[in-house]
Amino acid sequence: MRLMHFTTFVFVSGALFLGGCRPVALGQINDTARKSSIPVETVREMTELKRLLQESPGDPAVLFTLAMDYATIGEKAKAIELLEEMSLADAGLDPQAPAGRAFVSIQNDPRFRALVARIEKGNPPIVHSTKVFVLKEKDLAPEGIAYDPVDRMFYISSVSKRKIVVVDEDGNAADFKKLGQDGLGETLGMKVDSKRRFLWVVSDSSAGRGGWRKRDAGRRGHAIWRFPV
Repeated sequence: MRLMHFTTFVFVSGALFLGGCRPVALGQINDTARKSSIPVETVREMTELKRLLQESPGDPAVLFTLAMDYATIGEKAKAIELLEEMSLADAGLDPQAPAGRAFVSIQNDPRFRALVARIEKGNPPIVHSTKVFVLKEKDLAPEGIAYDPVDRMFYISSVSKRKIVVVDEDGNAADFKKLGQDGLGETLGMKVDSKRRFLWVVSDSSAGRGGWRKRDAGRRGHAIWRFPV
């Protein structure tokens, strides 16, 4: 089993539950958030995760994400308890950073260190790849990587900076599209059309995402862009 570093995202729909599978109104969730000083979005996510666990007991991805939420709100013991249950699935999920950056508050806890050691022992990393280059810009939050076999260039999208970076074979990096250029939002998946010489880019400019600004109002949230290369 390969040791995996990843982040799980859970999207909460309009159907929200507390406790068992009893539906609750948004007002109740907002009230719970106010009383506990926990952000309402965290309360919503935790509520949905608990419901998912009832449907799929022992699901390692759900346990991992719920443990991150508990660690975030300061319930360290509960976070470790969920991680220990997650480890029983032998899914190879690594609670260390970057995927487990929410666990920074418990990273020195002996129970957490022992848990990490057990996961690493049972799921040793398998590396069959070769390092091509290292980007010095550490806060890109890259999402998509596309390769142009004609110019032998790599294109890397950035969720956090709403831009696209191009890197040559020697590892020299430059901005192919700068922050928000041409109306770009979060840059996601990409594909090079090497015959027609285009770079296709999926972008999300939804309000509140990817550095959205007021002047972006009225633009469609999701779009596919085509840039000549």
